Order: sequence, then structure tokens, then C-alpha cells
Amino acid sequence: MIDLPHYALTMTARAEWVILLLLVGFLVGEWLGKIDGFEKLLGRGNRVASAIARKLDRSKRGTATLVYRGMVAVAMLLVPAFIAGALLSAPEFWAGIIGAFLLVMWFGRAFGVQSGWRLWRRALADTTPLELSGRDYLFPDTHAVLRYAIATRAEVFAVGVVGASFWYVLIGWPLLLVYLTLHAATAHFHGAAFGWAARSLFALMDFLPRLIARVLFTIAAIFTPGANPFAAFIGGNWRLFIARLFSISLGGPSPDGETAWVGKGTAKLTPQHLRRFLVLKTTGGVLWVLVLASPTIYNMLIKLI
Repeated sequence: MIDLPHYALTMTARAEWVILLLLVGFLVGEWLGKIDGFEKLLGRGNRVASAIARKLDRSKRGTATLVYRGMVAVAMLLVPAFIAGALLSAPEFWAGIIGAFLLVMWFGRAFGVQSGWRLWRRALADTTPLELSGRDYLFPDTHAVLRYAIATRAEVFAVGVVGASFWYVLIGWPLLLVYLTLHAATAHFHGAAFGWAARSLFALMDFLPRLIARVLFTIAAIFTPGANPFAAFIGGNWRLFIARLFSISLGGPSPDGETAWVGKGTAKLTPQHLRRFLVLKTTGGVLWVLVLASPTIYNMLIKLI
């Protein structure tokens, strides 16, 4: 049997493995993520969550009933996710290969390196598309496109890069898939009562990863021209934190509906704002890799001394 650190019992071994997958995902993961089967897999998961919400979230029901139905709906999603995670954790070569490919494609999708810089080049050339790839939605202007790109990419980095790798290193595949499933559920379980269980569980699992993402972006802002590293000390939710980092305003019409405005800076974002964010996100990714590698680096230094 080929020994892969994919299912190693130690956190250090999983951290070393995920560092490699993060680097490969950063370089080629976005390209691999365009494989039709991977997109279909993600789409199928979203359709299942959406179908469950349509079936169980009925406005005529009472609040207590909707909360109970929301808990049932979450269980219907989490049980298969946990089982799939257990299968991918099996000490078999095929599980390691499938798991590695899935993580590389997921990290590549979360980093979005190619599409991010492609959008920046088009914005710089004043040819910003009003309809983004994968989104059947026509934005009102180019500023709205850039606001949406920055807000969503910041969220995807926090969840798809930091959160996903955090739970993988801490526990492995089972809780990684539970975490990602809860995040997807919050996007489909819209009702205040019906979505309470999904939002509460996700907030609980997301607390530490989100805090780490804030620290990473705060440190990265020191090395990003035009960013404000002191934004982290003002407080506020994640979107407000991102807005304050670049002294901009985020909100307005988007594919997700009318989003509340946050921030007191300009809403007329330029290619420079997007470039600063892409530099910040890349720097944050490098810092996260260094954090994951810190136990290995420490052990190497101890041996050298």
C-alpha cells in the first residue's frame, strides 16, 4: 500500500499535505476546476439544497415549525456529507487520489487567480463585462461588477481557502465537507426561521477560520500599497472589514439581490482597487501557507540548531 499523508493521523502531516495542494491549486487548480464533472458535482449539490428549501420552507407554517424543518433539512444535507468525508478518509490509494484532485480543484476555484487578473486586465482596458462568467445577471455598470468581484472573492477566500484547509488539517475530510455543506446551505435557506439552524451551525464552525482570515488580511494589508491595515481594529462584519481595508463602499444590486451598503469610501471602484485586492489576497494566501508550515519549519530549525 502506498502511504499518503492524506489520511495520516497527525495534524502536522495533514498540514504538510494541504500545503502542497494549496500551492498546486494556486498554480493550476482553477484550470482543473473547469472540468465539466467538477462543475456538475457542485451544481448538483446546490440543486439538492435548493430543492430541499423549496419543499420544506413554507411561509404559512409557524416559526417553531420552520425552525424544526430547518434542522431536519440541515440533517438531510450533513449526513451524506459526513459519509462522503468518511469514504474519502479511507486508507486507500484511490481515496487519496480522488481527495487530492477535489481539493486542488476546490482551492483553485477559491483562489480564482486567472479569472481575477483577467477581469483586472479587462477593467484596465475599459472593457469590463457587465455579465460575469457563471452568473446569468446583467450588472448596471462596471463599478457594480468590481464591487461584486471584490466582495465575493473575499468571502470565497475566507471560506474556500482558509476555512476549508483549517477544518481539513484539524479533523480531515468529514468536517471539511460538513463545513462546506453548511456554507452552501446558508445560501439557499433564506428564511429567518428555516435557515436558523444552518446559519447558527455555520457561524459556530466559521468563527475561528474567519478570525484567522481577518488576521491574514490585516497583516497582508501592511504589504499592499493603498490598503489600510488598521481597519481590523475598528470592528464590523466581514464585508465592512473588506470595505474599510480599501476605503471603499460595497453593496448595491447584485446576482444575490439588493445588498446593503457598507463602508464610507467611494463606490466607484476602479481597476486599481481590484489590483490592490488581488495583491492582498495573494499575500494572504502566502501568509496562510507559512502558518500551516510553521510546525515543520520549527522542527527543521530545531534540528539545525
